[in-house]
Amino acid sequence: MSLVSYSAQSPICYKYRISTKSKIIYSSVLLILILALGSFPFIYTQISIKSTGLLQSSEEKTELTIPVNGRLLQMKIKDNQRIKKGDTLLVIDAVLTKQQDALMQTRIVQIDQLLQDISLLLTAKSLSTPNLQTGQYNA
Repeated sequence: MSLVSYSAQSPICYKYRISTKSKIIYSSVLLILILALGSFPFIYTQISIKSTGLLQSSEEKTELTIPVNGRLLQMKIKDNQRIKKGDTLLVIDAVLTKQQDALMQTRIVQIDQLLQDISLLLTAKSLSTPNLQTGQYNA
């Protein structure tokens, strides 16, 4: 029977070169790791917390729509302020809107008159000028 010779770099030779103190440290660290991983199923941690309060996203926005046009005079609300039904939130000046409505109504009347004049001119059988409501088509 022949003896097998091992080189100085083989794992078997390396195992015997390690001191006993290093082997004890290595074994104890390995044992601690195994015990720590094995104890995970027995460790209990509380995951949920019970508390009272209102949780709201800071990015959530509530859109406020107003059925009236006008200039905003005063805003009576602040961020995160609680409001109730009937509270005054905004003060809006509708005078400008009323003026714009009046101008729009007069413009509608003028356009109606112009359209009636055009229809009179198109349906006129004679070359005489019919009674027109506006001076737009008088030559």
